[in-house]
Amino acid sequence: MHTRIRDLFRHDCGLKSDSARVILTQVMLKSTASKQYHESVMETVTIKVEEDLKRKMEGIKENWSAYLREAIRRRVEQEERREAAEKLLEGLKDNPMKVPEGFIAKAIRETRETS
Repeated sequence: MHTRIRDLFRHDCGLKSDSARVILTQVMLKSTASKQYHESVMETVTIKVEEDLKRKMEGIKENWSAYLREAIRRRVEQEERREAAEKLLEGLKDNPMKVPEGFIAKAIRETRETS
C-alpha cells in the first residue's frame, strides 16, 4: 500500500522520489499517531483556569489538550522513575555491598601513579 501511495505522489504531484518519501513519511507518522490516539481508551480530565489566563491561552496557537496530555504523561513518568530509584536505594540499604579490604587504598595508589 505504501508503495502505491508513493507512486501516486510522484505521478500526481510531479515529485521526485526523495520528496515523495519525505512527504509520505510525514503523512504516515501523522496517520499512525492519530490512529494510536483514537485507539487509546481516553478518560476525561477537566481543569479550571482563571478567565485572564484563558484569554491569554486563546491568543496562543496551541493544542492545549495535547500539550496538557504530554505534560501529565511526562510528570507521571518522572514519578515512576523517582519511585523506582527509591526502591533501588531501599534495596541497597537492606543489602549493603561490601567493598573488598584494601580496594580503596589500591585504587587511590593506582590513581596517584597514573597522574
